[in-house]
Amino acid sequence: MVLQGRSGSFNFQFALLRAEQGKLVVLSADGPDGTTSTTITADQITYNRTQQVAEGKGNLRIREGSLEIRAPQGTYLRQQAQSILSGGVVLQEVAGDTSRDPLLADLRLAQAGSQATPNQPDQEVTIIADRLTYDRNTQIARGEGNLEIRQGETVIQSAQGTYRRRESQSLLTGGVTLREPGRVLTSARLEGNHRDKIFFFEENVLYRQMATSTPSGGSLTEELRQAETEVRAARLVYNSRTGTSEFSEAVEFIQRGRKARANQATITPEKVELRGEVVIEQIEGDWLARRLQNPETQADVDQPTVIYADRVEIDQASGDARFFGNVVIVQANRAIEGDRADYSDRGQIFRITADQAPVLLCDRGELNPVPRKTTEGLPGRDALDQMCRGANRLSGRLVTLNLERDEYTVEGDKQQQGMFQFRITDAL
Repeated sequence: MVLQGRSGSFNFQFALLRAEQGKLVVLSADGPDGTTSTTITADQITYNRTQQVAEGKGNLRIREGSLEIRAPQGTYLRQQAQSILSGGVVLQEVAGDTSRDPLLADLRLAQAGSQATPNQPDQEVTIIADRLTYDRNTQIARGEGNLEIRQGETVIQSAQGTYRRRESQSLLTGGVTLREPGRVLTSARLEGNHRDKIFFFEENVLYRQMATSTPSGGSLTEELRQAETEVRAARLVYNSRTGTSEFSEAVEFIQRGRKARANQATITPEKVELRGEVVIEQIEGDWLARRLQNPETQADVDQPTVIYADRVEIDQASGDARFFGNVVIVQANRAIEGDRADYSDRGQIFRITADQAPVLLCDRGELNPVPRKTTEGLPGRDALDQMCRGANRLSGRLVTLNLERDEYTVEGDKQQQGMFQFRITDAL
């Protein structure tokens, strides 16, 4: 043990040391060379040698190998190997430290066998909290009050949580927010693997991915296409290194004028995939008017185009979409059934095909539309049956539906007498 400072006192009877603007070096029992020593600096230090307790006030710093803890004040319990600090605490992995404390060898968060180096910015973890307790034996940090974990461009905030340095894992509760450039993720609870930067969100998951460009005051449809991506779900596994998000249970998805429900969803920088009983409201819908809080748009977004499918893929760059398995498209006065549909976002055009049976189109005409509430909430096939009652039926190998111009074309196959084409204007 070494005590340094501009002034100080030593009471031999009570084994009490005190120094102003000093430094306390507590040597490890592992050896006299000080390789595993703990260095404590503060404006004022008091150390009880009998109880082996150090108290620091003002610019307190505790340093062990590649770990440094900073706080306005705190207590170091040598026998318990614990630090208890408050008043705004920062626990930080210190880069460029050449000391190799064997008990702290994993502090750099370098995964064994990986090509990552300890000096990579996103591998250093910094923890900030109002109050923090750190156990040197277990290497577990427990933070309370405005807890924040920073790792490169990833910032995680919560009310409370623990960080296990040996495993590089965190458990945060009380409402969690993860922020990165271009996206914000929130949930009630989070488990984090900071070596691989994989995070598991649970309960009331909300994912927001910001728009890549700013709306320029164009049409309502154009503004909707520029809107951010928003996903709600019960659970989310987020891989920060690859930018991949895996959602499960009660997934709700909003992007570029689409609102969707599905059992599962995957978002990558390249595409969005929705799986399991997918239902999409496309481009129009009264939910958009409510979301924009603009009554003037109600007339333009009164009736959505609803698409049902087993699986949907959406290209992130173009907004184009592909629909697979039990595809049903429902509008106010028509419905279409096929096995696959391809959607061009720029032209707002669907191309529906089928593998075995012809594509079916039911047309109710201009004067016989079905109210939205009649089919809302029904499975795709039930919604189709409802629309087809009393409607004209057409079939072919390909149906092309133009949402912008509100027209469709039905093309026959080689076995049919010829090509059937139908055009309806002012249908909606």
